[in-house]
Amino acid sequence: AASKARRVMVVGLRNSHFFAAYMRHQLTLVRDSVDLVPMPGQIVMEEVANLDAKDLVIAIGLRRRPATLKKVLEWLRGEEVPVILFCDRFAGTTASLATWAFPCETRGVSTVDSYVGVMSLLTHFCERVVSTRRDAGRDRLKRIEAHLSEADEFEDEIF
Repeated sequence: AASKARRVMVVGLRNSHFFAAYMRHQLTLVRDSVDLVPMPGQIVMEEVANLDAKDLVIAIGLRRRPATLKKVLEWLRGEEVPVILFCDRFAGTTASLATWAFPCETRGVSTVDSYVGVMSLLTHFCERVVSTRRDAGRDRLKRIEAHLSEADEFEDEIF
């Protein structure tokens, strides 16, 4: 779905926004038309209003998710927009609104949540998108790397 969709919107609210930004960046390396919402000053519903069944929403909804996410997913379901949701294992109703839900363990013995499993799963997911895009994804990544090299964007690292 993430390889073939016309457009991909990655949604992340509160602490999930960081993970959504990571996902968006990784996907833009191998495909075009990937957006992150909400950006500062934006409202999610304004951004997803034109999506349909040819598009895909990837939502990150970890613990302490705002009620807005559930409402957005309800609307997307009514519009038949496919949704991939990466969530914690207590997402319950929110997870049931997604086309595909990937619950991750975030609670442990420490006071703060752990996102090791979330990052691992997001990275694995992005690798699977790369493998399904095959040459098209690799060609895009090679072009990006060539442009970055030509622009002298990164300093040479000496080990």
